[in-house]
Amino acid sequence: ARLALTALGCLDEALQVTKLGHKVSQWPVSVKYGCMIAKAEELGVVDEVLTIAAIFEKEGICQRGDALRNLSDNRRSDALAQLAAYQAASMMRSKDTLIASGIHAKAFFEARDTRKHLAEAMSGLVTKLASTGRREDILKAVCAGMVTHVYRKGENGTYSNGNGGAARVITKDSVVFQEDRRNSPYRIDKNWKQRLPEWVVGLPIDIEVKVLPKEGETNPTGQTRVLHLLTMVTKIDPAVLVEVAPWLATATYRNAHFDKQHNLVVAEEVITFHGQQVSAKLVQAPDGDERTDALVKWFRT
Repeated sequence: ARLALTALGCLDEALQVTKLGHKVSQWPVSVKYGCMIAKAEELGVVDEVLTIAAIFEKEGICQRGDALRNLSDNRRSDALAQLAAYQAASMMRSKDTLIASGIHAKAFFEARDTRKHLAEAMSGLVTKLASTGRREDILKAVCAGMVTHVYRKGENGTYSNGNGGAARVITKDSVVFQEDRRNSPYRIDKNWKQRLPEWVVGLPIDIEVKVLPKEGETNPTGQTRVLHLLTMVTKIDPAVLVEVAPWLATATYRNAHFDKQHNLVVAEEVITFHGQQVSAKLVQAPDGDERTDALVKWFRT
């Protein structure tokens, strides 16, 4: 729990409660959603993020990928797609219409009630519920509460968050997954794994399923296996993570050398986020021993 609170910015390195931690502790929501709402308040998108938090609590209101894509044009974030589905569902007048549109009616009604209670509870605790509606700011707020659920694509289209846990795959109903198969005229596209996003945030879920017997065989032992999945996935730029949670980002410099063309010492700047390398680029070397050594080496040569 301490590691998660530190990662979310609610505790500092000395395990002291931060300003963010004090604020979130006074709100009637989980820390994860509290961090989302705090960033949403800063960016002016509280209204949408309250809805997204309510939807996350119900693990989505539109489970089928085809229905979700019909209700939303967003193909980079399940959070935004589910938000669009919620807004569309709010305009529907009957349960039958909801079901026909692919909305899970019970989940929608429960999310609506949760959202109402959240808004009432947060009234007076946040400066304003009105929103600019900017998608990028909504996604930044979502990422602020998901910094412990950052995943990078590895081999075979699986994802890992660097903590040594199980490799996961994006659920096929995700709009992010669907985006990368949309141009294929066939049911199976051999290259879809290569086009999956490199970085995502998402909620991990584990589902136990029965192992289907091969043709002509039976399954008398009732064997099962566990599917390690990612749901509520959002495609992200690592720079956004560094922006919303700078305390998890560190910069190191290596291979310092004198650049004759620009007449200065440069080095490779490597940015890591929560232990995972997210970028590497050539920059002017900061003051320090490496910069001095590079200058001395150049003068000598």
